Formats: sequence, C-alpha cells, structure tokens
Amino acid sequence: MNRRKLLVNTGKLAGCMALGFGISELSAMTGQPTIPGGQNLMYGAGENEIPELPWPYVALDPEDVRRKGHIRTYEGGCCYGAFAAILEPLADKIGFPYTQIPAKMMVYGRGGAGFKSLCGALNGAVAAMSLVSDSLSIIEREKQLGEWYKTYPFPSDIGNRYATEHSFLVESYKSDKELPTSIANSVNCDLSVANWLEVSGLPYEAPERGERCARLVGDVAAQAVIILNNELT
Repeated sequence: MNRRKLLVNTGKLAGCMALGFGISELSAMTGQPTIPGGQNLMYGAGENEIPELPWPYVALDPEDVRRKGHIRTYEGGCCYGAFAAILEPLADKIGFPYTQIPAKMMVYGRGGAGFKSLCGALNGAVAAMSLVSDSLSIIEREKQLGEWYKTYPFPSDIGNRYATEHSFLVESYKSDKELPTSIANSVNCDLSVANWLEVSGLPYEAPERGERCARLVGDVAAQAVIILNNELT
C-alpha cells in the first residue's frame, strides 16, 4: 500500500471515530479489516508498501512522552497531543512506516470529537497503541488504560511538578501553578472536566482548565507507553 492509500484509509478510520464509534469498535478494524468488495485496508509489506499491523515497537521513555503530550496538546488539542506523543518517538527510533502517518489527522478528536464524549487523550493514545497491537490485544490494552483513567486523580503529581518547575517543553504556560486533582469516574470528556471544575471551583473559561487537560494528556500518553513497555519489551 502506498502513502496515498494509507491516508485515505486512516481518514476512514478517523471518520468512524468522529461519527461516534467506541474505541473497541474502531480497534476491531485494526487487524485485517475489509471494505465492501473484500479489499483489505492493509497489505503485507513490500517495497514502498505499508506493512500489516501490528508494527514494530521499541521501549519509549514515559517521561519524554509525558512532556511531548503536554506541548502537543497546546498545539493541536488532546487527541492529537496523545497520539503525537507516542507516534513521534516511534518515528524517530524506528522510522518507516511511522514516518508515513500525519499525526495532525487526530486533531478532530479534541473535546470528545466536539461532542464532549470519549476523552480525546484516551482516543489518541489508544489509536497509537493500535499501531503496535493485534485485534485482540488492543481490546485488552484499551480496557486497561480506560479503567486506569476512570480512577486516576488528574493531573498527576509528576505533571504538577513539571509545571511548577517549568520542566515541560512549552515556553509560555497557561498556568504554572500546582493544580487540584479530581477523579473522573468515567472515560467521557464532559464528566472528567465537570468533576475537576467542581473540585477546583474555577469557571470553564479559566486558563487552568486548558492547562489541566494538557497535563492530563501527558499523563495518559505516559501510562499508555508504560503498558506497551511492560507487554512488548
């Protein structure tokens, strides 16, 4: 498969997610999915062709990924931030075929794909995990990440420390304060944000809300990499 076909097919996957398919429904498409007529979306590797999933994986540094997730969220939102935080180091370490994926295609997923549904950080992180997972293992990995997300107090102590010490990669912070934490008890964007606003006492328009989301994205991307490191390296 050439790069043009890859972009067409990844666009179809993004469209399915934007229309409201859950993570599992999307993940079921990442093994050897078909389209009407029986044509596989991905083929075996050949010269200048994109190989079948799963692709190779090497251990990544969760803290590098955490920092990258934070700055990429500033640039393109939560879904893009989580996806790029994992994709970019894989492209740096492995190269092809990761270099053929335009991470900006994930911008659509910010704010629960505009509907305040599935948290974009989870959306982007699981999309990246699916590149190195078969159609069965991704279901277990997404569940593992989702269950962790529902009970984890965001933002993490590490994220708060990076901000107060100016250890993230951004030049100008939306807030460099230590932020209060909250537990989402859900994988949905709206509930995660609402719970945090209630705990913090801040309005939705407060810059701290955006900063909290950027730190959360770093936390989620880092946890996704921890899962992959434990299972694949």
